[in-house]
Amino acid sequence: MPRNREEQLSMAARMLEEIGSAEEGSLPLEERLSLLVRLRDSGMENPAGIDRFLLDRIVSLHEALSTVQEQQGKLRSLIKELTAPPFFPAVFLAPANALEVQGAMVQTDSDKRVVQLANEVALEQLRPGDEVFLSHERNCLIAKSNSPSLVQPMAGWCCARMMKKL
Repeated sequence: MPRNREEQLSMAARMLEEIGSAEEGSLPLEERLSLLVRLRDSGMENPAGIDRFLLDRIVSLHEALSTVQEQQGKLRSLIKELTAPPFFPAVFLAPANALEVQGAMVQTDSDKRVVQLANEVALEQLRPGDEVFLSHERNCLIAKSNSPSLVQPMAGWCCARMMKKL
């Protein structure tokens, strides 16, 4: 048994650290509970001091968990951004109705194709010559570009050429 109050407090502090340890290799839960019961029964530490220590540890761990969750959210967002499939620019030429699918005729480089529209895209908001983006499979128009198109001169040429064929 410790000789003086200072030794008792030092021993109680070590016991509390062992009880509150969350590190790998720390005591199993049952041993921690047993240690806590012995500490309370010994009278070395005021029960209110034990409770304060444990509550402080809980708050500290909760704050650390919140920080880790916030950082994890940022990392998920970054990973999603870095691994997102590429979007391919195209030029909207005209609406295309094929069977029961409402789609769009688009031009990519020298390739014309009919693609489906994503749910977020309204066909009424598209005009011939608009720059649009296709999915990574190039089979779905996923968005209209909000920036001025670098391909619009080509789009005008394509639209005029297409109209001549009609």
